[in-house]
Amino acid sequence: MLLAVTPSILERLGLHLSDLGELCTARLFDAEGPGSHECKVVALSPDRPDAEDLNRKLLTADAMAGRMQCSRANVYDREKRGTIFSVLPPGRENGRLYPAFQLHPRLDTSTLHQLIAEFKSHGAPTGTLWNFLRSVREAFAGLTAIELLTEQQPIREGIDPGRLRKLLALEPVMRKEYVVEHALEVLQLATS
Repeated sequence: MLLAVTPSILERLGLHLSDLGELCTARLFDAEGPGSHECKVVALSPDRPDAEDLNRKLLTADAMAGRMQCSRANVYDREKRGTIFSVLPPGRENGRLYPAFQLHPRLDTSTLHQLIAEFKSHGAPTGTLWNFLRSVREAFAGLTAIELLTEQQPIREGIDPGRLRKLLALEPVMRKEYVVEHALEVLQLATS
């Protein structure tokens, strides 16, 4: 898939031109006219530290607000309403951070809202939700819940390609229900 992006779009996604590696150039032809345009074909650079790891990147409230193009107060309000969540990473006593995957364009926010509400209603800390979403699971063919929900296919040991094909072949609604079902099992274990 080819997408035309501007530096401002990259900035909103938290990316910089230096995060991109040039693959090649392509000539695009206008179907309605004789002209053509040359463009660069790029991909996230494999050297970019968080290029493949949606599971660990955490943002401050200011960084989250910048990416969401809103105020920090709006970030806090969205957290209070249960549309996003923050965590207190291990070893920290203050300074809650926001998992960056919450802004991934392919993440179905209604599933995230449902999971936040379920964990909140059972009094489970948001760290439990964060750990569930970012932990590699055999039930998810060696992916994390976030990778499965956003259809990411990282390159690492332990991924079951056959099982992954079956999971990705599910209708998106069924795949989301599958993830929620597993989240509820984890929640039950954590709160019992």
